[in-house]
Amino acid sequence: MFIENRMTVADAARSLQVPATVDMVTSAHMAVLEACDVFAEKLVTPFAMTALGPSDRERALFGLYYRLSALIKTGILLDRPVHFQSLTGASRTAIEIYVDAVFLHKNLISDGVERFHTFTDVQRLNAAKRLVKYLDDNPHLDDHTTQPQRDFINTRAVGINADVVRLWGTNSSGAPNVPQHWTQLNLLDRADRVDDDTSMLARRYYDLRNFAVHTGVAGVQGIERSGFTIMCLLSFEAIGTCFISVMQILMRELQLHRAITDFAIRLSELEQVAVLALTDLRLRHLGDEPKYILHP
Repeated sequence: MFIENRMTVADAARSLQVPATVDMVTSAHMAVLEACDVFAEKLVTPFAMTALGPSDRERALFGLYYRLSALIKTGILLDRPVHFQSLTGASRTAIEIYVDAVFLHKNLISDGVERFHTFTDVQRLNAAKRLVKYLDDNPHLDDHTTQPQRDFINTRAVGINADVVRLWGTNSSGAPNVPQHWTQLNLLDRADRVDDDTSMLARRYYDLRNFAVHTGVAGVQGIERSGFTIMCLLSFEAIGTCFISVMQILMRELQLHRAITDFAIRLSELEQVAVLALTDLRLRHLGDEPKYILHP
């Protein structure tokens, strides 16, 4: 990956003649996602695919990375205001993934890596139990396709429940105390545990995303077309910010700047893309040839 910047200081000053429109800023943050996608495809994913015998900690962080890289691709494809609902949902997930990564990286929860992986099993077990119980209670609806779920319950339930009791204890009824999240905190409380910037990231964007994801019209009623573009802009910004932040975590955790040539340099370039792309769009409005160029 190579980001070519042909702009001079004089160009940057000259670009300020052109007011930045919502569409321009949105396009600039789309450029960030495009650069992040190239960064992932060329540098990180090949390394992740060849990592030998990753530890449980690395598996957790790589798993979060893969989800974020998929959200980057979603953002690139959904590039029109009409996609605001899917984009806001994607950005909500990106924020949650980023906060999970920080919790693991900073060891903010005791036995965090084990809790993270156990919670994956817990979610699968609960989903299997709900489906099987419903069909057992309503046999006329049973299409006899739940054998995998029944096998999972029969072979894994005892062990998973024992892990839940060991990690999270029991509830008032003496049953395993299954948490809503592996940290036992809601998103806003998790964000508050990280730092002020993360707390603001969650509070500034999270309700907007909830409005668009859940039923009702809180996210659309009385909003002009430009408002939907702004929601897309905020989504692009949040996804890009979370991806870059998780890359910084992976760099520190796995020493990727030593394992991957120019990793730190390319990551630093990602942080400049929004400004460079916006400046370039302003200059092109003045008639200049493109001066910010992404070479895949």
